[in-house]
Amino acid sequence: MAAAQDADVVCIQETKAQEEQLADPVFRPNGYHCYYFDAAKKGYSGVAIYSREKPQDVVTGFGSREFDAEGRYIEAKFKA
Repeated sequence: MAAAQDADVVCIQETKAQEEQLADPVFRPNGYHCYYFDAAKKGYSGVAIYSREKPQDVVTGFGSREFDAEGRYIEAKFKA
């Protein structure tokens, strides 16, 4: 996945999985920090970020209960 591309950051949408379903090492590649934001409903939406550098902060959701339950927003903040 990300390692084959030699990418510094990989963003994925529509993971359609809960984080506990992503325990297999293929979903946690060596050399990457992994962050997930799941939808409340199993098998629905979800987003992920893989980054070589550890972010200063990771933000999940918009701050809206209505939309955050859908697991559609994740943001990694890095040093400038």
